Amino acid sequence: MPQQTIGPPSVQPAAAVGIDDLATLRQVWTALVPPDGGLPSHADVVPGPLGAFARRAALLRVEGDRLEAVWTGSGFDEATGSKLSGTVLDQRASGAIRTLREISKLALDLRRPAPGKLSAAHDGLIAISDLLALPLAGRGGEAFVFVYVGENATRQSLVDAMFRSNKEGLVALASLRDDDGRIADFRIVALNEGASTLMRRPSARLRGERLTDMFPGFDRSGGLQTLISIVEDCGSGEFEFAYPAAEGDVHLKVSVGTMGELIAVTLTDVDDIRAREDSFRLLFDHNPLPMWLYDKESLRFLSVNEAMVSLYGFSREELLTMTLLDIRPREDWDALRAVVRTMTDKPINDLAWRHIKADGTVMDVLTYARPITFRNWDAVLVAVTDITERNRQAGELLAAKEAAERANRSKSDFLANMSHEIRTPLNGILGYADLLLDDETISAGQRRKVERIQSAGSALLTVVNDILDFSGIEAGRLDLDPRPFSPRALVENAAAIVQAQAERRHLQLTIDLDARLPATLVGDEDRLRQVLLNLLNLLNNAVKFTASGWIALSVRVMGEGRDGTSLRVAVQDTGIGIPDDKQSRLFERFSQVDGSVRREFGGSGLGLAISKRLVELMGGRIGFVSQLGQGSTFWFDVTLRSADQQALVPAAPTAEASSRALRILLVDDNEINQEIARTLLTLGGHEVDVAGDGATAVLAVKAEAYDLVLMDIQMPIMDGITATQHIRALPKPICDVPIVAMTANVLPQQVAAFQAAGMNDHIGKPFRREELHAAVARFTQPPGAAAA
Repeated sequence: MPQQTIGPPSVQPAAAVGIDDLATLRQVWTALVPPDGGLPSHADVVPGPLGAFARRAALLRVEGDRLEAVWTGSGFDEATGSKLSGTVLDQRASGAIRTLREISKLALDLRRPAPGKLSAAHDGLIAISDLLALPLAGRGGEAFVFVYVGENATRQSLVDAMFRSNKEGLVALASLRDDDGRIADFRIVALNEGASTLMRRPSARLRGERLTDMFPGFDRSGGLQTLISIVEDCGSGEFEFAYPAAEGDVHLKVSVGTMGELIAVTLTDVDDIRAREDSFRLLFDHNPLPMWLYDKESLRFLSVNEAMVSLYGFSREELLTMTLLDIRPREDWDALRAVVRTMTDKPINDLAWRHIKADGTVMDVLTYARPITFRNWDAVLVAVTDITERNRQAGELLAAKEAAERANRSKSDFLANMSHEIRTPLNGILGYADLLLDDETISAGQRRKVERIQSAGSALLTVVNDILDFSGIEAGRLDLDPRPFSPRALVENAAAIVQAQAERRHLQLTIDLDARLPATLVGDEDRLRQVLLNLLNLLNNAVKFTASGWIALSVRVMGEGRDGTSLRVAVQDTGIGIPDDKQSRLFERFSQVDGSVRREFGGSGLGLAISKRLVELMGGRIGFVSQLGQGSTFWFDVTLRSADQQALVPAAPTAEASSRALRILLVDDNEINQEIARTLLTLGGHEVDVAGDGATAVLAVKAEAYDLVLMDIQMPIMDGITATQHIRALPKPICDVPIVAMTANVLPQQVAAFQAAGMNDHIGKPFRREELHAAVARFTQPPGAAAA
């Protein structure tokens, strides 16, 4: 092909085009790319848009492996330290020439701008400049490269650099010439400790000596002549040199750069370089984690390991023609570019991404990324972990957790609904049974039947309460309510509840209280009573088939300390006892001594399990001793804080307060519940009006002045909570009327909702006559006192 004569373009002043900015030059080249995606023609753009950059640029013609410098600018010659215009850049050369060859080939291979670094030494300084190679097309099909060297180079004194650096072996040489002016040898002017180590001699011995005196083999092996040729011909280059040492031959890579009268030499241990490269390659290629290197600017893959090829399904050859964008969903591209753009020299750990395999499968990965320099590339090393399966399992666990929570909510809703539906008719059964027992006209046989109805209803209520209590305990929703109470009154009241049943069976019930028992303690009186009644009822059942027997209830003070008073409450009977093989599971849930249809212990099998949980919740312990045929003793220990007797909340109103009749609004949609409550309240001397829903109740409160409202919750038209909120929104003094929830909704979260709505108290259905009267009595103070 005939050679074209191409001269340098006319050059504008450098300051006019901002040639310090390589980004500007890249933008200019991008704008020159033809619409068909080819390369800009050198004949059209070098004299024109690119010509403004010519002072610090060179135009290189490429034909196969032949690289010719068509022309070079003066600033380019200064930066490289030699005038290359019109010369062929030998592929065997080192230093700046080799850098130009590499960057030119890279730009043509990529068909886009390629960055690089140029190191040169002259005038006593080391200069490291940015390079940018732009690929261009010739009209005859040949290839050209426009290479620009930036002005903003980093410069520093070679000698200063040597004594500040221990990472490399740095040596400054001065040439020694013969009578004809030719270089005959070199003298060591300065060196750092790294060079002293590599040359296996103390620095004090090396400084000022001739190279050939220190290393006789340097001349014989041709190393001296190679160094002389580099200094005289092009001023920079590289070669390898080996010399014998006690531990074996030392192989050094010698990099040369001239600095005026000084020659800068960098020594590197070749074996160390190869070992490091081999170690990196071994770790990279055989790492079980997929790994790759990519160019930070173009995002092109530079190297990939076998684990990546295996996981992603692309061949190595395919991957090396791809970029990071090719393995990402398009919607993630902007996020990826943002991460790369803001990446510093610090590693990035555990960054979550989605990657695409060759078959189109999308997988979840965690990436580790670390910026590094790789063969003059501004590259990033990446390792990934496939977390698709882990995320799938986490998703399944989350779904299972949500399903369990839904099931638990469904169970709670079911329990609440069943409790309400059972308690509502039970209220009628127990209420009418209570009223019938007050009727003196019924016969003894009828009274016995009513008592059995009442007993059966009470047993059913106990089962419902046990199930709700145990459900609350297992769900962790059971909280204690410690308040001052009288332990003596608690024990006597609990015994009184069981006393009537015991007397009907001709059983003797005795109470033995320690004289040291404090008058007032702090604890959850209701839960303590529940535990005590569970034990009393258990032993009451145990002796019901004996001809005669007794139950003994005792409370002993075991000690007093900083934490309070330690008590042991024990219940002993003369019943049937518990077989040894059944004792180990007595406190388990749903456990009964005899599980057959002829069992002698009735109930849900939850009473003792609940008692155990309650005692443990109080910080105590529970246990028993039993012998078959001779009875049992159940006991529990608790420690309760002492309190002043004055701190006791009055358990009952005064006689004067109790005697005051109230005007009460009873709100309930169930006619049976209306009749029972109205009858019991009327027997207590109160005046009662009835409303069948919440809306009617609001209108009634507006129209009449009531001392108390007993409010059901689940009603048509308007529920009890909504009605309470409407009443509380009325003007004073109407809004201050006491409102007591009287409902079959008894779960703790339900009672809390009643209080939040503005209700003053709660009565659970089915209710005893005493409970209803006690609740009403709390609001028999003079008008206005209850609200206070």
